[in-house]
Amino acid sequence: MKFFIKVELIDGLRLITGCTTDREYAATQWGLGKYSAVYADSVHDLKAESIRAGLTDPLTQERFVRLPEVMQLTGISKTTVYDYIRRGAFPKQYRLTTRISAWKLSEITTWVDSRTNGCAV
Repeated sequence: MKFFIKVELIDGLRLITGCTTDREYAATQWGLGKYSAVYADSVHDLKAESIRAGLTDPLTQERFVRLPEVMQLTGISKTTVYDYIRRGAFPKQYRLTTRISAWKLSEITTWVDSRTNGCAV
């Protein structure tokens, strides 16, 4: 299958900002030269091909996430997050400023993956 991915240069990184299988949409909505064609059998293969091409998916690139996003990613409440931190069962947050704390996205996704052990319920 042929995927068309929109690639933009943002803060020095080549980021994937869109994906479609419709060439006409890519050409009309994104403009010529603003997309690349990648052949892949599935979205999983598309990610692998994109990594080989040196592209970064903004949803998976390393960044800090604040508490509301942590709660959304994990499905646990604020109280449970802080209880798990206290017990050493959840990644500790980083102090970014005197009033702002956040977590590394990679640490949260690793925690989620460790909880599921690759098994869907």
